[in-house]
Amino acid sequence: MLAYILLKIELGAEDKVLDILKEFKEVREAYIIYGEYDIIAKIDASDSSRLNEIVLGLRKKCKNTIKDTVTMITARGFSR
Repeated sequence: MLAYILLKIELGAEDKVLDILKEFKEVREAYIIYGEYDIIAKIDASDSSRLNEIVLGLRKKCKNTIKDTVTMITARGFSR
């Protein structure tokens, strides 16, 4: 199951959150971005239960630094 998570982060904590994202083996890519959200992470989880564990685990580890998240589960697409 492929998903993307958008994260709003407290100012100055972006690198800390990127380091914590590295701890999850299912996180394939993560980037600091410009715009309404601060970080985007590409997640390849085995199922929706594991995806939920990752999102909740991330929010717990970054309790005071993550202000908001949006999780988008892919339906179909392609990659080059």
